[in-house]
Amino acid sequence: MASLTIDQRMACIYCLNMWMGGQLWGKMGHDAGGVVLLPLECHLTDVAATFEALCRSRPMRARLSKALGRELVEADIARLSILALLHDIGKITGGFQNKATAAMPQHGHILPISGLLCESNLKRLFECLPWLLDWDGTGGELIFRLLVASFSHHGTPISLEEDIRYAALWPTRDDAEGWRFLRQLGKCLLPWFPAAFAAEAPDLPDAPVLEHLFAGLVMLADWLGSDTRFFPIIRQQYGSEAVNFSRTQAMIAIRSVGLDTEKWHAAVAGPPDFKRQFSFVPNGLQQAVDRIPLQPDGGLAIIEAETGVGKTEAALRYFTRLWGAGLVDGLYFANPLRFAATQLFGRVAEFAGRAFGDAPPPVVLAVPGYLQVDDVSGVRLPDFTVRWDDEPAAAEAERRWACEHPKRYLAAPLAVGTIDQALLAGLRTPHAHLRAAALSRSLLVIDEVHASDPYMTELTLGVLDLFRLVGGQVLLLSATLGGETRAKYLRSMDGEPEASDLGSCLRKPYPCISTSGGDVAVEDDHPGAARKPPVRCRLQGVQDDPESVARLAAGELERGGRILILRNSVAAVMETLEAVESLVPESALFRVNGVVCPHHSRYARADRETLDRQVEKWFGKRGECAVGILVSSQTLEQSLDVDFDLLITDLCPMDVLLQRLGRLFRHRSRDVWRPPGRKEPVCIVLTPETMSAEALRSKRARRHQYGKDRAYANLPALMATWEFLLDMESRGEPLRIPEMSRSLVERALHSEALEAVARRHGMEADLTAVLGVSGARATQGRYSVIRWDQPFSEQFWKREDPDPGTRLGTADMILNFEEPFLSPFGNVVDRLVLPEFMLPKEGRDAPPQAVSSGPEGTAFSLGDSDYIYSRFGLHKEKAQ
Repeated sequence: MASLTIDQRMACIYCLNMWMGGQLWGKMGHDAGGVVLLPLECHLTDVAATFEALCRSRPMRARLSKALGRELVEADIARLSILALLHDIGKITGGFQNKATAAMPQHGHILPISGLLCESNLKRLFECLPWLLDWDGTGGELIFRLLVASFSHHGTPISLEEDIRYAALWPTRDDAEGWRFLRQLGKCLLPWFPAAFAAEAPDLPDAPVLEHLFAGLVMLADWLGSDTRFFPIIRQQYGSEAVNFSRTQAMIAIRSVGLDTEKWHAAVAGPPDFKRQFSFVPNGLQQAVDRIPLQPDGGLAIIEAETGVGKTEAALRYFTRLWGAGLVDGLYFANPLRFAATQLFGRVAEFAGRAFGDAPPPVVLAVPGYLQVDDVSGVRLPDFTVRWDDEPAAAEAERRWACEHPKRYLAAPLAVGTIDQALLAGLRTPHAHLRAAALSRSLLVIDEVHASDPYMTELTLGVLDLFRLVGGQVLLLSATLGGETRAKYLRSMDGEPEASDLGSCLRKPYPCISTSGGDVAVEDDHPGAARKPPVRCRLQGVQDDPESVARLAAGELERGGRILILRNSVAAVMETLEAVESLVPESALFRVNGVVCPHHSRYARADRETLDRQVEKWFGKRGECAVGILVSSQTLEQSLDVDFDLLITDLCPMDVLLQRLGRLFRHRSRDVWRPPGRKEPVCIVLTPETMSAEALRSKRARRHQYGKDRAYANLPALMATWEFLLDMESRGEPLRIPEMSRSLVERALHSEALEAVARRHGMEADLTAVLGVSGARATQGRYSVIRWDQPFSEQFWKREDPDPGTRLGTADMILNFEEPFLSPFGNVVDRLVLPEFMLPKEGRDAPPQAVSSGPEGTAFSLGDSDYIYSRFGLHKEKAQ
């Protein structure tokens, strides 16, 4: 019998003579005849079969085995699949079934679940399915918790509080249709999942991480099992045929979307010759990657090396080894910035083509707002579907399934995105468990790991804790990782204990590879001709005077070359560019479509992308600019592949400064084109006029992002950097990178070094304050993450609770313009992000008003504040 059309059969909804003697519906759709219904048992078997198929994949089987504490057996898969099947039993209630006929009362299927937990209803449930209580050694307590995890498949853990109001939503008579449905369903499960009922089947263990992993897999299975491309509403298979149809379609589904990767594993049996894989001979670091011991039960590797030495290729090589050994089913490459992800995306797509041949797995750009798989882009339509540029056939569209929603990004075989997507897998936010289950299959690579943010460090440790418990694989990359943080990461994955006192950290070699099983020796064979020349630093106490900075840049321009002026705040960027414009010809200034502008984050997305492309066009490896000035904020610290001859930068902590120095002489192949006066890299560091702790505490200093609630709150770390640079300048010694990289980071950031600096400069109170804030941020991070070692049912949070962010920062506001306007660069602007500190005091909930364009830009108001969007970006209009 085909699925029911409401228009034709509405009166028969509860008296159909189908295989269960009655008809409950589980999914609703539409066809030419009107609304159609899918019988509930069909949807339940769709999801159970999808869950079952996911469990059988090689890495997921390994993850479940690790969570179980023993080898996963068929009985485990069968029992967990049955528990997954029960995820939607809230749909047997009359209020949900009434939604098909518009009868009253009506409610959803999650709402009644807390009523099911009342004693009378729970007793009826176990009377219908009595064998559930025999599946664990806790008398049913574990099964109860797993059921709670299954019922939470919409992304948020359900409340365990019994609610007598919701208890009344369930049938009150034992012979009611809903309970009859469950009793009949229970009889069918024996032939469908016979291994679940085997007498010799082992009990499911009381392992909290199993509950979490199970919850995520149910969410993933429900999402895929509800996709009508694989599980149509209208079908012919019912009764005993339903489960066979579901299993067939489930295998088609997970293969189509890339959750089953066996065909690609067959294509890559092991790592090929490095040169054949990457078209160049590996350096010492990349060779050392092949000596990292693979750990089948899960492991962590940390690669520390200077910028530009090939850490990305080392990471991809490591992935190839893990993939060939069957230890991972995917790759998630996490970057600190959105543009870094978009830039790396192309490199990973190119790598996939070389590694997997003519039919590689899809590579997804996991950045919200983008819809891109491989070299194809899509547009989201109002009905939540996606229109792809190439108008693909069904099979090609299905392989892009993971890209169609941000919550599914991590289910892709290969994905490149921001660190935020990975951290969301460990935060107490909706669908975190779905993300976590999907991510656990992959090698998680986190690029540009630093030690300066205790909140994000704790969030990262939360994700690592999941990988430790389920046997996942993690790789961290850094040029400036502090030893204390490195030791913390290694301990989190049960790594070898590593001393983290200052002396031990200074003795750690650089570059190096640290793993949870011990260190791997790295030969630093980077040829001298390819190394960055020593960087000579000069300090100038003109940080507070944009005109003096402009004169400094104008004077340096006479010697030629590319000059980057990098300020700590957007306000300083704007002031500096205005001052520079009054001193140098326009032809020497960075321009987009003939318009002089800076580079920072406060632009509309389309403009930011335009600026990024133009920056690389001017200042990239083969950039067309020989002599010119670019004024930028921290957006130029990393990620963009740019090369400058001179850097003028605000004082910042040493690890950040090393990132900025990576913009100097990045490509040695450009040395032959550098002007005669630019044969060595020079960095001019802008500081307050006099060196003192008070200069860093002043009101002016806050304009440069120094102090409490600013980007660089650790004033002793700033003083340590300032002191070190001044000492090097006074002795006429340059910074030699990477030879000095370890010492530079540890002597400016290690806790023992900071204590010594604080004593020398009377900054003990500053250090105490920053340690207090850091401790509070770390505590907030620990509170925000899921505790994988505690039962899933104890991780309740409400959907309306504010989500903890992946980064502690401002609560920015998105402005949507009913009438889009043209930017100074010719792009259409229909939305802007307004930083929290720029929000009006009153009227912020109203739409932006009175959009008008003029020579100075586009003006608009929001509440009691006026704004301008111009070539300088978004800024508040100055008071007259």
